[in-house]
Amino acid sequence: MTTRPHAAAPAVDDTPALRLPAITVDCPACGAPAGALCTSHSGTRQRRYDVHRARTAAHANAQH
Repeated sequence: MTTRPHAAAPAVDDTPALRLPAITVDCPACGAPAGALCTSHSGTRQRRYDVHRARTAAHANAQH
């Protein structure tokens, strides 16, 4: 069995989701830690253009 090396972190310019305010909190939907991209619910794909609605809501609640 061969293992693939981990890919380098995506550049912010290539990943608009990293500029969203909600990226500063953990995602309750997929478990992504603060600062990391959300993943699909199966965990196989990164969400590069948006975050889960639950993460946006968690960010809004953290502001209050």
